[in-house]
Amino acid sequence: MSQLDLIATATFGLEAVVVRELEALGYEGKVAQPGRIGF
Repeated sequence: MSQLDLIATATFGLEAVVVRELEALGYEGKVAQPGRIGF
């Protein structure tokens, strides 16, 4: 299966919350830039 690079957006300052939510869903979230999380 091919790997996709996806980006989730977040309000500035809430990136860590989105990373935790992504990890709870089984994704490996990495904070790339403020307001954006690549996974």
